Amino acid sequence: MVYQLMDGEVSLEELVLELRGGNVKEAAFHIGFFIVLVYMASTVPQGVEGFKPIRPPHPEWLHFRPPYQNEYNKVGGRITVRSDAAKQTQDAYGEARSHKIRKDYSSKLPTLYVEGQNKRITPWETAKKVYHGPAFGLNPSKYGLTQGDLNSIAKNGIINHIRDGGTVPPADYVKALQKRWKAFAEHKNVRDCRIQTVMGEQCHIVKHDRTRIFLSFKADSGESFTGYQLKKQQSLDHNKDGIIGNDYKKL
Repeated sequence: MVYQLMDGEVSLEELVLELRGGNVKEAAFHIGFFIVLVYMASTVPQGVEGFKPIRPPHPEWLHFRPPYQNEYNKVGGRITVRSDAAKQTQDAYGEARSHKIRKDYSSKLPTLYVEGQNKRITPWETAKKVYHGPAFGLNPSKYGLTQGDLNSIAKNGIINHIRDGGTVPPADYVKALQKRWKAFAEHKNVRDCRIQTVMGEQCHIVKHDRTRIFLSFKADSGESFTGYQLKKQQSLDHNKDGIIGNDYKKL
């Protein structure tokens, strides 16, 4: 009944009726246990008011073209077609820009290591996932970022977002998210899910079941990959199948 109360399937009023009905010991136990769970959950990052959770798929997570990429190139209802020469120029620009931005973050921020584990949280991988900050309790508005900025980075990738004049995620925000990821990975209430699949990538996953937040690290390198709050059904599916997201490499 406690978990039903946490999920909203049973109201607190129903427990109070249990007390009035004479089942004092059972109701008192449920209420006491509920309070303990609320306290435990309060030590794990929660969402930030005013910011919506952003979930996959997102193109910059992966090194291949997502199946819906043409949707981002529509102009006036028509899909733009670039010549090979223009594409090569754009690719060269993107590579150079990507290298510069990566270098800027890496020169300002250290790589954090999860205590006692072969896991590392790099500035660049964290910067690419700044739109998941609210899931880990960070308020982007305190760092000059808006919901529109997060949506843009999630949709177009951080390189294209900056190239198009978008706000550059401040190093302080990236650093704060790195620390949140480290604290989450080391939290005593997260579950070690071991090696599982995230978006087609083999990852070492840690997950907090009550909040449905997870964090993943690439199995081969130990580098941070991604993390966010799953929907209830996604979390149930993950518990059953050990898979998060679709394998877009096969689409």
